Amino acid sequence: NRHRRYVSNYWKAASILTSNNFQAWKCRKCGLRFSCLDPGSGTMPCPHCQSPMMEIGEAFAAQKIRRGPPARRPQEILLDNIRSAWNVGSIFRTAEGAGVRHIYLCGITPTPDVEKVAKTALGAQEWVSWSYHPDGVETVLRLRTEGHMIWVLEGGQGSRPIGEASAGTGVTPLVWVFGNEICGVDPGVLEACHARWHIPLSGKKESLNIAVACGIALYYPIPGVNSGPPKFPPLVETSGKVVRNR
Repeated sequence: NRHRRYVSNYWKAASILTSNNFQAWKCRKCGLRFSCLDPGSGTMPCPHCQSPMMEIGEAFAAQKIRRGPPARRPQEILLDNIRSAWNVGSIFRTAEGAGVRHIYLCGITPTPDVEKVAKTALGAQEWVSWSYHPDGVETVLRLRTEGHMIWVLEGGQGSRPIGEASAGTGVTPLVWVFGNEICGVDPGVLEACHARWHIPLSGKKESLNIAVACGIALYYPIPGVNSGPPKFPPLVETSGKVVRNR
């Protein structure tokens, strides 16, 4: 309950802000430090204890990143009976960054019309093409008939480590299929897929959060799918520190 009140108070505090510059703030009473928009001439209470806040440090600068090359083979995603709107929104955001061409939402999977999906996607749902389909198995069979390569991220019999994956040559779209967070991928989809891959784990849990697993699959350097990891300049020794040669 205390955490919920903290988050609620945080957004109440943020709602009174008027500028677009993020600043570091610290509470004079409880010592909470966090980042938030600069209120300009207004005042802002601590989201934890409601005491006055003081501004510290400089404004946060926008940290831009260099755009990577497009995938060699178009990638698409099929989400079959995903129950969490938060997971779906997170997948949309990851998919947009990876250049995914289309997302098929099947069964009970919530669409971007749901507020929680849109909130987590942070606008990515406006840039990624998507469609809804009531039956995931029928959708997979249709995509396979149209020439799509169907890959499922799932463990079990016949599943191989994702590090062994290779799509070969060609430019036919690759569709990654992800199933329900609890019961996994529909047996009908497993029968229709071309290959089944899994992410090796070292802990006691037997699966990852679906949004995390989706990010790993999309960005994993797979021959015939993407261009692999980025190439950086060589490292050189300077004053006892290892730095990148510019």
